Amino acid sequence: EEEEEEKAEQKESSPSSPDGSKPSAQDKAVSKPGQQDATKQKVLVQYLTDTLRFIQQIHSLVPIASELLGSKSATDVSEAIAFFVTAAEFGIEDAILGVRKMLALVWSKDTAARDALMTAYTRLYLSPDPAVYPNKKAQTAFVVKNLIELSIGANLGDLTSLEEMVCVMMEAGNINEHVIRLLFDVFAQNVPGTTNQYSRGALVIIGMAARGNPDIIKENTALLVKVGLGERAKTDVLLLRDTCIALQKLVPKREKGKDSEPPMRLPADNALFHKLAEAVVTDATCDVPGWFSAAEQAINTIYLLSEQPDQLCGHIIRRLHAITFASSASTGKAEVAQLARLCFFVGHVALKQLVHLEAIQVELKRRHGIEDDHSHTVKKAAKDADDDMGVGGAAAEDVEAEFISNMCENDLVTGSSGLLAMYSPLIVAVCSSPKAFPDRTLSLAAVSALCKFMCCSSVFCDANLRLVFSIMRNNEDAAIRGNIIIAMGDLAFRFPNVIEPWTAHLYSMLRDANPRVRKNTLMVLTHLILNDMIKVKGQISEMAVCLEDKERRIADLASLFFHELSNKGNAIYNLLPDIISQIADSSSGMTYEQFRSIVTYLFSFIKKDKQCESLVEKMCHRFRTTLDVQQWRNFAFCLTLVNYSDKCIKKLTENFQCFEDKLGDEDIYDSFMTIMSKTKKFAKPELKDAVAELEKKISELHCKGAEDNAVAAKAMKAKKKAKRYAKPESDSEEDENATEDKENGSSAKANTNRRGAATGTAAGGKKRGTATAAAKGKSKAAPAKRGGRKKAVLSDDESDVDTFALSSSGDEEEAVAVAPKKAAAKKRTASKTTAALE
Repeated sequence: EEEEEEKAEQKESSPSSPDGSKPSAQDKAVSKPGQQDATKQKVLVQYLTDTLRFIQQIHSLVPIASELLGSKSATDVSEAIAFFVTAAEFGIEDAILGVRKMLALVWSKDTAARDALMTAYTRLYLSPDPAVYPNKKAQTAFVVKNLIELSIGANLGDLTSLEEMVCVMMEAGNINEHVIRLLFDVFAQNVPGTTNQYSRGALVIIGMAARGNPDIIKENTALLVKVGLGERAKTDVLLLRDTCIALQKLVPKREKGKDSEPPMRLPADNALFHKLAEAVVTDATCDVPGWFSAAEQAINTIYLLSEQPDQLCGHIIRRLHAITFASSASTGKAEVAQLARLCFFVGHVALKQLVHLEAIQVELKRRHGIEDDHSHTVKKAAKDADDDMGVGGAAAEDVEAEFISNMCENDLVTGSSGLLAMYSPLIVAVCSSPKAFPDRTLSLAAVSALCKFMCCSSVFCDANLRLVFSIMRNNEDAAIRGNIIIAMGDLAFRFPNVIEPWTAHLYSMLRDANPRVRKNTLMVLTHLILNDMIKVKGQISEMAVCLEDKERRIADLASLFFHELSNKGNAIYNLLPDIISQIADSSSGMTYEQFRSIVTYLFSFIKKDKQCESLVEKMCHRFRTTLDVQQWRNFAFCLTLVNYSDKCIKKLTENFQCFEDKLGDEDIYDSFMTIMSKTKKFAKPELKDAVAELEKKISELHCKGAEDNAVAAKAMKAKKKAKRYAKPESDSEEDENATEDKENGSSAKANTNRRGAATGTAAGGKKRGTATAAAKGKSKAAPAKRGGRKKAVLSDDESDVDTFALSSSGDEEEAVAVAPKKAAAKKRTASKTTAALE
């Protein structure tokens, strides 16, 4: 190409000499290098332009490939994974976003997708190139560096998925002991140049690997306590938090059917708990960010590992109390930051104490089971004795369960003897007085503590439920409202009868202005409904409205909810008529397009012919329940979504009277014609005549209804026009009467007499009645001087009587009949319009 371009340029430039002669050999020698450089520059610029365009195209493909990771097609998923692996290897910046999103496939039920994910991550992060990393040490460092970088900057969902994948890799042997040893060295900062962030990242990976092999933590507990709970923990609370999470892996999760093993507990005087308490209390005295998450994990670790966690946490609470109110002796006020930490710590201890008491109950049950098995082995010859022993053991379990339940209900957070109960008034006071305690951190901590206290006792929950819902409705902080919604899910599980009357308030939060609150509400209600923790009522329509939410994540969650609900028998079929009635109402705020989108999705779950038949009948009867034309149109559109069978057509014909008077509307007519066109295609031969007859009948009624609607519209227009002309005259009459009354000085009496005269005139209709009314008007009307002017007053009465007006000149009064041609014409027009409307 370069040679051809050079030849073309030579041909064009050959006659370019000023005199028209051919250029000399010397000129050619000089111009040729310059032309070659220019050509090369052009080619280079074009190459760079194409390269830049290609890179931009690759970047634009990242969101599309990310969507394909959630495809139902296994081929789409595998191709998307391959794309992100190749893009990451070439160093595309946005490729890491797709690589992180791939982590969610570890939960996929498709074995091929999980295998493709493991292969991709092994290739990217666990398979160093021997040419670049020749020895074992360098290869191990490559793997450790990649794993640590995966944990840095990951959100909670990514970390959960990464932990699952690390466990699978541990079981597969992809992460060996050399990697674990180097991770501990990085955590302890024994590797030169290790930052605090990399040290915490190594600790996070160690905790993930320990879930698959708890011996990793057991063998290195001393190192974890020394480094993670030592001097660094006093300034780096995130290190304290991650150390606590790693130490919790000492206790493996119990599997079902293996409750016979005793729980693993450490003595209360273990150095681990002493250092943990010191770290929590020391950090509480400093303004260190992240203290709340570190304190939460510290409490979790104490209650999981200690034999006497209540005593240890009680000791920490007393120390925090002393720190918080130390300055109140002189100033009379406690530090807001210290008070917030105290409230948070007390609230989380109350919740963990509740869980601890339930664990004690489970342990007692386990011990009773062992005793019963032993007794059964010793005395298996006596069957009656065995029955008596079993009843005795069950009775003992019931007594213990009742004792523990009574302790939680009346002693844990209520009463006057418990340590936690002493802080109940303080927490309630902070939550109920936002003006006195305006600090946001304190409000968040106090509301969280109040909700956790409510989980412990139904008495305390019932007493403070109104306060919590008031905060949820009126507080401007979206974080507080979102936290309360999450707490309501726990309360509904603990005390369903207490929360049930307030269910409508939970559904109302689906219309909150903040998307985070709406998302939390939708997730909580989804969990409660699908697990049969609350009864599904008419408010389920609010869940349907979320299908058209502006936030894509909320709309996807709502779609997932109805998909899961469709697996619970006839749940959607039973709820669908009420949902349609609620969202079809104009007060719901739904547009016609949004309504169509929602009902189209919901009707996709109606598959049975019997359900379709019943829905046709119900939708037809809905036409008679409202006078709103828009709702008629919505019901007609719903009828188009049904899969029609012969029985459905019969139901539509039987209920024809329900909607025959609505067919004049164009949209309703179009909906029914759509139904007819659908049924023609699938109707049986013996039913086609009935369908054709029904279609003809619908068309005839549509034409008749359209004519009636046109006449009614003209009549309404004429009535509005008549009112528009009559109104100014009535207004002027009232204004003039008011002026006359003011000039008389006795307005009340004059008005009364004038109304009496007008009433008499209207009541008569004959000359006798008219004369009588005029006589009464003469005898009772007060004189009103108008300078000799005579004023005609039009009557609003509909009877055919002459209209009279009282006029006075000096002391004389007389009734004058006034009937202007213009007023009479307007009156006749109004009468005809009224008759037409009637």
